[in-house]
Amino acid sequence: KTFHGRDIFAPLAAFIASGKDVSEILARSQNPIRLELPQPIIAEKVITGEIIYIDSFGNLITNIPHTLVNNFQTSVKIKNRRLGRIRETYSDVPKGIPVAIIGSSGMVEIAVNSGSAEKWFHLKRDKIKDFKITINIRPLKV
Repeated sequence: KTFHGRDIFAPLAAFIASGKDVSEILARSQNPIRLELPQPIIAEKVITGEIIYIDSFGNLITNIPHTLVNNFQTSVKIKNRRLGRIRETYSDVPKGIPVAIIGSSGMVEIAVNSGSAEKWFHLKRDKIKDFKITINIRPLKV
């Protein structure tokens, strides 16, 4: 529902179509470094997370995996701004409006439809840990 086709599969298809050996880019790393990511804090009905990465589009990737919010009604808040529920796609809100979605990494991310959440929220990359994301959760109504 996000950009896998454009950002991952299309460049790989072009690489293969150019006649290059795919093993050049698919080789395993010999000594990968495992990063310790901060864990979200889970209280009774609130999940508090933080921004762990800002991608090249200005989307704010959090440390909150989709597994914590699946099967719940959600209400997302960042920098005293309520974004409402987690949506399916960027276009579920008007252009220029912030939205919370489950990104291609499987994490909750904050984006702006046709814009940059990094710019919209006036974030500095070296200060992203100062901004907490809270998600209120309630069981889905049956």
